Amino acid sequence: MDNISNITKKIKGMSLYYVTSWILAVALLVTNWIGGLIFIAGWLIVFYLWSQLSDELRSFPDLEQSSIIPLILRRFNTGNLLLVIWAAALIVLQILAPTRGWLIYPVALAAFIPPFWALKTLKKIKETIEATPLGISNLFALETLSQIDTLILDEVCTGEIQVEEILLADGIKEELFGKIMGTFLHALHAKDAALMSLSTHFRPAKTYPVKNIISLTKERNWTSMYLESIGTVYLGPAEMMLKEIPDFVNVALADGKRMMVLAVGEGEHEGKELPETLFTISMVVMADVLQPGALELASVLKEQDIQLKVLTKDDASRTANLCHFHGLEITPSEEAIFGNLTNSQKNEICHWLAESSEVAYIGNLGINLNCHISSDVSSQPDLLLPGSNLSELANVLENSLGEIRKLAGN
Repeated sequence: MDNISNITKKIKGMSLYYVTSWILAVALLVTNWIGGLIFIAGWLIVFYLWSQLSDELRSFPDLEQSSIIPLILRRFNTGNLLLVIWAAALIVLQILAPTRGWLIYPVALAAFIPPFWALKTLKKIKETIEATPLGISNLFALETLSQIDTLILDEVCTGEIQVEEILLADGIKEELFGKIMGTFLHALHAKDAALMSLSTHFRPAKTYPVKNIISLTKERNWTSMYLESIGTVYLGPAEMMLKEIPDFVNVALADGKRMMVLAVGEGEHEGKELPETLFTISMVVMADVLQPGALELASVLKEQDIQLKVLTKDDASRTANLCHFHGLEITPSEEAIFGNLTNSQKNEICHWLAESSEVAYIGNLGINLNCHISSDVSSQPDLLLPGSNLSELANVLENSLGEIRKLAGN
């Protein structure tokens, strides 16, 4: 697309009704001087609006990529054309019914509606771009965002896991539990998200001498160490640590919660398998933290008929349960949550979805549109999401894109 000044010159130069209009103006002045004056005044209004529109258009960056600008210019030309048709109709009426010509005067107002509408729309779009909390610098990105039908959210949770409740076994005092857990976490230096959350909640401190540490691995989802005067202490998920899982644990797991069990066995155990007999010291109920604004965003997407897809490195069913527990209802399409993914698999799924939908991908850096900008969806985003707060995006989708979406659909 040419720049705006060239567009305006081209439209003015090539539109035959610009020349026709002044011929009609002269004819109107001769046959109906009131109609002629109204017509000339109308053209002055249109030219004033056109100059205002040109000023607004020049302030927009990256106009070449936007399909909305031609639609706005078309509205202006619609107003011009209506004015010419009005003038021609008035002349015909003046000739055929001289006493009835005044009936068409009110219709002249219709000619001013499209240009006023175009200018108002453009100003509203400009205000939207200036006011949006998203880091955006061009109309094209906002226009593309208004056209999406699928939004891909990479990890619905923040990665943070909070301790919700501590269930102590009968006879175990809170002080003893705190010393055992503190020693365990002090010696472990864990990088696992759940264990790191435990270290944040409990105060790691070396209370008991430690040896025979068995670290957590992908193949072995539990860890243990020998604490002098206590025995070998084990820490792992309830579904692995307990032979018989109580109903309340199953309920918590079904809600997407995590249940970590701290248990002790007799003597110094150095094996790679859990012993047959373990005494449970405590259960720690933990929950993943949803991204800020996730619930608000999901609600807006549902209203806008935009599908939400979630990519996660976690188990898909556990993520689905967690979302349901928090009230985050994801549209139950064929595949709404993709789980157990590597980064490369997330990238492949994004491009696969982009083949059949207009999609936006929300990653750690911000929002990528349509995933066509690069072979890597984690590259520099089109839109920045301040503070990783999804409520800001929800606000933009709900309140700021109406005019753009309406125009883009024309």
